[in-house]
Amino acid sequence: MVQVAEVAQAALASCPKLKTIIYSNHQCEPGSPAPAQVPGLRIVSFEEVVELGKGSSVPVAKPSKDAIAVLMYTRWENGIQPNLCFSNSICFFVLGFE
Repeated sequence: MVQVAEVAQAALASCPKLKTIIYSNHQCEPGSPAPAQVPGLRIVSFEEVVELGKGSSVPVAKPSKDAIAVLMYTRWENGIQPNLCFSNSICFFVLGFE
């Protein structure tokens, strides 16, 4: 399994203005340790983001359809490591929203 800190360092090398990485731990073993921190980046789990949102007094802002919703760094079986970007409009289309 790819380590979050390794992916974060690779992403930071190509995206120097990157400030935060939100990772999903749905493929991690229960009780897995939190990922190592990378200087200059905030690394948080999706679950932590949800909890932060619950306690926020900031009103929900509707994102634009062209804003990036997902930036995915992944690895295919053939070793290619594509960076995938999905806009809100693409995500809405896939989910069946208008």
